[in-house]
Amino acid sequence: MDRVILLTSSPKSQQIEFFEGHSVPVIFASHTDKDSRFASINIDEFQATYDATRFLIQSGHRGIDSWSG
Repeated sequence: MDRVILLTSSPKSQQIEFFEGHSVPVIFASHTDKDSRFASINIDEFQATYDATRFLIQSGHRGIDSWSG
């Protein structure tokens, strides 16, 4: 049986329609399906950033800067 993990925060309507019309199990990562039609996996981005920064500081790094592309 095939399965799909879709990594997108904004799935296209064609993607939603495809998975609604086919019996392929799908999990959305970084997107919460408000209608609960699909399973989803999400992370706490604030906590992940905090943990990564703390790890870098504890590892001796000091020149940590923020960047938003």
